Amino acid sequence: MRIAVTSMEKSLDAPVSRRFGRSLYIFVAETETRVVRIIDNGAFAGMGLGAGAKTAEMLARLEVSWVATGEIGRESFQILQNSGIHVVTCANGTCREVLDRLEAGGLIPSERPTDPTGCAVPSTD
Repeated sequence: MRIAVTSMEKSLDAPVSRRFGRSLYIFVAETETRVVRIIDNGAFAGMGLGAGAKTAEMLARLEVSWVATGEIGRESFQILQNSGIHVVTCANGTCREVLDRLEAGGLIPSERPTDPTGCAVPSTD
C-alpha cells in the first residue's frame, strides 16, 4: 500500500502541513518495503488557484491509497475521492507519527473536505 502525508519541511519529524495544496513536501511511503520518497511540491505550492487540484492529480498518478493532511478544499478532495484515495483531514502530529498511524489503520477517512473555518482546535477547558 502507498500512503502519503503533507509537510512544509523536508523532515519526517516535522508537523503535518496545515494546507494540502500549499504543502512544500509530500512523503509517500510504501508500506511493504518501508521506503519513503520525498516529493518536492514547491512548484504546485507556489501556484495561484489550482495548487490543490494539481497536487491531488499528482498523488492520483502516484497511485497512493491514503493521504493525510490538515485542511483540504472541495476540488482537491473530490479529485482524490474520485481516484479511490482515502483522505484524512485535520491530521496532527509529526509526519512520521501520522504515517505510522495510517499504516496501522489507526486513522479514519474523512467524508468531506474541511469547511472554510478549517480544522477546529479542541478546547483544553
